[in-house]
Amino acid sequence: MTTCPVCNLGTMEPRVIEHPIRHNGRWVLAEHVPADVCDTCGETLLTAEVVERLERTLALPPSSSRRIEVFDLHLPERNSSDVLPSTVAARW
Repeated sequence: MTTCPVCNLGTMEPRVIEHPIRHNGRWVLAEHVPADVCDTCGETLLTAEVVERLERTLALPPSSSRRIEVFDLHLPERNSSDVLPSTVAARW
């Protein structure tokens, strides 16, 4: 196993993940994607072989389709004086 190239603290571990991809203006979720994931910061690395397979797969008609909910959580820029009251933060 190798050290994470991003945080330099964690170890990259092989996992099988779900990988969201923006393709032709739509979100696609690839399931059962082999990846190396940092056990500290969560950085995800895909091999060139996996990326090529994803690209080839995206060029094909979908084998299945499911609708999922997508939420936009865009928050305006905050400064240090913009702190949520604890009653609001507790609801999250």
